[in-house]
Amino acid sequence: VAIIVIPPDSTPDSLLEWSNDASDFASANLFMHYIADHYGQNTLKGILSSPNRGADAFNQFFAPEGKSFSSVFTDWTIANYINNITPEGGDLYTYKNPALFYGNFHVSPRATFNLAPGQSSASTFSVQDWQADYYKFQPAVLGPSVTPILRLEFRREASDVRFVVPYI
Repeated sequence: VAIIVIPPDSTPDSLLEWSNDASDFASANLFMHYIADHYGQNTLKGILSSPNRGADAFNQFFAPEGKSFSSVFTDWTIANYINNITPEGGDLYTYKNPALFYGNFHVSPRATFNLAPGQSSASTFSVQDWQADYYKFQPAVLGPSVTPILRLEFRREASDVRFVVPYI
């Protein structure tokens, strides 16, 4: 099986927006590896041969597992960052293929924000539908009398849009 890995300096790519770039193939390839690892090759074959298209094809096979395309997509985006067995998630947030173990593949944050007490910072980033983006917030070392506060604000362009912001 060929494994296409996203170059470390590339911009994260939407899983469902296809412009025929290498990053499209890389994202789809990694997602298919994740599905085969966690739900089995028969599930992957069923999804690929389903008469349903897009998220409906995935939902058809994930529903018996109590999952949806959206929840598996979220698990996969977390796995791309953590890519390791965790006490909280077991092996849910890792790849089982040795070529994709953490030492060979993981996503780095697009930006790291070093936070200091009283500091304020504003940045604007945008993402496409079904695209993950990763940021790290590094708190300052605080004394026992200081309460750390991190406030993040997310905006959407349309009022009927739902989005998920998982955090680790």
